[in-house]
Amino acid sequence: MKAILQNKKERKELENVLSFWATKAIDNDNAGFYGSIGFFGNTKSSADKGIILNARLLWSFSKVMNELKLTNYKNVAERSYKYIEQFFKDTTDSSVYWEVYHDGKVKNEDKICLAQSYALLGISEFYKFSKDEKVRTWCYELFNYIETNFYNKHDNSYTSQLPLKDNESKNLRTHLHLLEAYANLYTIDESEAVQERIKNLIQLLSDKFLKNLSYCETNFDSEWKTITTHISYGHNIEVLSILLDASMTIGDDAYIPFLLERFNLYFEEIAHMILNNGAVFTTKNLIENNFNDEYDWWVQTEIIIGLEKLHKITREKKYIKLSGILWNLIRESFFDVDYGEWHAKLNIEKEPISTDKVSMWKSPYHIVRMYLYFI
Repeated sequence: MKAILQNKKERKELENVLSFWATKAIDNDNAGFYGSIGFFGNTKSSADKGIILNARLLWSFSKVMNELKLTNYKNVAERSYKYIEQFFKDTTDSSVYWEVYHDGKVKNEDKICLAQSYALLGISEFYKFSKDEKVRTWCYELFNYIETNFYNKHDNSYTSQLPLKDNESKNLRTHLHLLEAYANLYTIDESEAVQERIKNLIQLLSDKFLKNLSYCETNFDSEWKTITTHISYGHNIEVLSILLDASMTIGDDAYIPFLLERFNLYFEEIAHMILNNGAVFTTKNLIENNFNDEYDWWVQTEIIIGLEKLHKITREKKYIKLSGILWNLIRESFFDVDYGEWHAKLNIEKEPISTDKVSMWKSPYHIVRMYLYFI
């Protein structure tokens, strides 16, 4: 009975978050969703709108419908898809733009790999709900566009943006979220071409970005020499979670022992932070050897996901203890009981920092990912 009650509690918390986006974030004047909402819930109707926010919204509402059968969000998901299709899609090649003005006119025509990845993630999840073949076709157009334009076969990496630049650095986020998108695409029809790319990305991320025993690398130069300057604690765990999910999706368990080893190594410093501070800092400066003294909402959610995965695999209670501490922090300090949704950041005293509630990078994506492990 306790587990059922807990389940109901967490489902209610998730629906509170979704309700915020389905009501307060809707832009009825310009279509789609507001590009920004301030700390006090004040809408910024003239704010630009980014593809990361919109693609993550599409994924979030499509995912909860697919996983929890919450069909009351059907209109929100369809609204999100139509907005991306109408305003972000480049009809000449099916890729997506980075940013539009509040009225939908293109502001930034840059073709960025991360944008294509998140668009593919959201659109492929929407296809599972809609079963619209036009949506499925767009998924594979994006896949082919990415492989044709961003993949560098000479050093087996993906460039961050077009046009290609000499001596461009290679970053974790580009490769990580491309893997996430490809793994989701694979669940549509288990394409051999997509599976091959997933296997390559798993090996690439494991061999390059996870070679350090203390933290994952976030940046390399063009010659694969590290230029990482900060430890990103959220990415330390998120990369392992996404790699583990992708491996299981394609039924390849060869890297699982390696990933579990890295989980335990990367959690050592994180565990000390949770026990001492009740939360995890966002970054640590490797040059100055100090922390940034802030707590980000997404970092806590991704670490909870990692802890829960480790518990399910190992059945060790210590992971549940650490997860419980972070849950308490979220409920006590991140929930915004006055204006809805969550605060984005807390200071060292665990008080909310005045930052936008909605922005290019502030969406329900991480929150949905976390709650779906418990409902």
